Amino acid sequence: MTFRNKLVTALLALALAGSSALAHQSKEVGDGAYRVIVGYLVNPAYSGQINGIDLAIRNADNEPMLGLERSILAWVIAPDGTELQLTLRANAAKEGWYTGDFIPTVSGNYTFRVSGFIGEIEFEEHFDEPAHSDPAVLDGASIRVP
Repeated sequence: MTFRNKLVTALLALALAGSSALAHQSKEVGDGAYRVIVGYLVNPAYSGQINGIDLAIRNADNEPMLGLERSILAWVIAPDGTELQLTLRANAAKEGWYTGDFIPTVSGNYTFRVSGFIGEIEFEEHFDEPAHSDPAVLDGASIRVP
């Protein structure tokens, strides 16, 4: 894929996903055949509040890959290293996007691990920068009122 095609693909992904994509991390898999995009469903993320993985898979032409909720696995990894496997489902509001709920219990930097199959392509990727805040999950007490 040429630099121009990569630039056009990146701009299209931003336009299609809206501003939330700015807080997401993306990685190419299958020698560039697909792009996996991961972030938080709700930004900013706060401890004690339900959130979820915001996961998209696009092909090299930036077309959404549908029906992958049974062939993709995802884990959220807490700051202490504890992992929780997420139950993925298609996001009805965004074509080609998937989510799985979790509640971060402490503030800190949570990461995601995603693996599985896209067609016959097998992959496993770790996403260590899925948010634009530091820490990725902020202390929920900072926004509470009596």
